[in-house]
Order: sequence, then structure tokens, then C-alpha cells
Amino acid sequence: MSDKSAEKGLLNETKYLDANVLQKLRKPLPTATRQGRGGQVFEYIPTKFVSDRLNDIWGIDWHLEIMSEIIEKGHVVVKVRIHYPKQDGTYGFKDAYGGAKYEDAVGLGDCLKKSASLALKKAATLLGIDLREEEPTPATDEQKQIIATLMKQLGNELTPELAQKLNEMPADEADALIEVLKEQLSK
Repeated sequence: MSDKSAEKGLLNETKYLDANVLQKLRKPLPTATRQGRGGQVFEYIPTKFVSDRLNDIWGIDWHLEIMSEIIEKGHVVVKVRIHYPKQDGTYGFKDAYGGAKYEDAVGLGDCLKKSASLALKKAATLLGIDLREEEPTPATDEQKQIIATLMKQLGNELTPELAQKLNEMPADEADALIEVLKEQLSK
């Protein structure tokens, strides 16, 4: 799968990056897995894998700079800049933003870290790093059954159109819908 933003960034940078660097940037990163709600397993690319790839390519000659942090209306946004060495001895850079919803339970530091991590990944794609889009995990049969049961209890019919949407629904959206339906049922 190709990332269009990475391709655009790559077209502008090929005159500054040698073929060896480009080949290393384009090499797909490994993935890791984590447990989600309902026993689901999610595949993702940890930020450490991205920074490790940049370290493998440029060692200590690249660095990440936090350009700005905005904390407003329950959201945190961080702008980062990746500085990387070019063949002519100068440095190039790529900027990107990352954001997260601020949750008191998680803490401001963790929200800033998450936002910076997302920004680093986005900036890395502008250099050509392949972050393959993470495809959402589909809703489980159990989630679909719970939704159908709750809808029936609320007096709603499961139409063919609704059943189709349910079959295409990601697991995280199914979890959210279940919570909404349960809340409606408790009123």
C-alpha cells in the first residue's frame, strides 16, 4: 500500500537523498500487536520502530524538534520538525502535526507524548517511511449480536441497510454504539 504524502515528499527529496537512503526509508517497518477491548488484537507500528529506522539511516545526525504545543478545548496538538542530513552537507526538515484528546485520567504528559509520537510518524512519512495505513479491526460477531439485541430491546428493527452498515463497522465504533444503546436502554 502506498502513502501519497510519502510519495510527494519523496519526489521533492530524491535529489537530496542517495539511493541507499531512499531504499532504507521505503523498506516496510515491522509491526507489533496490542490487546484491545473485547479480546481483540490490534496491529500497529510503534513510534520506536520509526525512530529506530531513522537512527539506522542517519545515526545521531538526525533529530526531532518540538516546534509548538497547543492545549485547548480538551485537545492537545504538537508540531514537530525532523531535521535530517542531506548529501550536500546541509540539513533538510519535515514538519507535521499530531493531536490527541486530553483526558484528565490519562494525564497531560501522556497526551503530549501521544501527540508528539503521531507527529513524528507523520513527518517520517513525508521523508518516505512506509507506515502502511493501519486498517481498523472489524466488529466481532459478538458485538454485532449485542447491537442487534439492544436495538430490538429499544424497539428498532434491523433493516438490511443497517445490517450492511453493521457488517462494515470497525470494532471501536461497535463498542461506542453498544455504549450509546445501553445508555438509551437505561433511560
